[in-house]
Amino acid sequence: MKLPSFLAIVCLALSLSCLSGQEAAVAIKEPLAVLEGLSREVLKDLRPGSNKMREAAGEASKKAAESEGKQATFKIVIGNVDPFQAAEAPTVTRYKIGARVETERVSGVPISVHILAVLDIEQHPKVAKLKKGDKITITGRIGNAEVLGRTQAELHLDIKDVKLP
Repeated sequence: MKLPSFLAIVCLALSLSCLSGQEAAVAIKEPLAVLEGLSREVLKDLRPGSNKMREAAGEASKKAAESEGKQATFKIVIGNVDPFQAAEAPTVTRYKIGARVETERVSGVPISVHILAVLDIEQHPKVAKLKKGDKITITGRIGNAEVLGRTQAELHLDIKDVKLP
């Protein structure tokens, strides 16, 4: 009697772990996907010249922030590759990749997309091969996502622990 109960519990635990693994595998594939579900009213107010752009950017930032911590895989064009030292580890050199700024449209509203990718330390040997203008695919975790309302709406995404192919 005890063995079938134990086996049932083990099977249930394994099936749940498989399901959670499948959910983790789902990644955000396009930068503007972090803004999905934004109301038409907010999008309208993100247009260049709108008097309500800053308020709309605040609302859009709340929506974008929901993606923080999620996996993301983006294709980018390298704008720059720079070394830096994080404040919490000043003796460790890390590398960040700034993607070329691209302007995309959501319901006719232009939004410039700014992506900053911080490489996982294990990826550092691959840095020497990277140069401005290269097209690469990055995979990592969204650390920060926000929308700024300046002369045009800007989506800023910081991708952490980036892995390169």
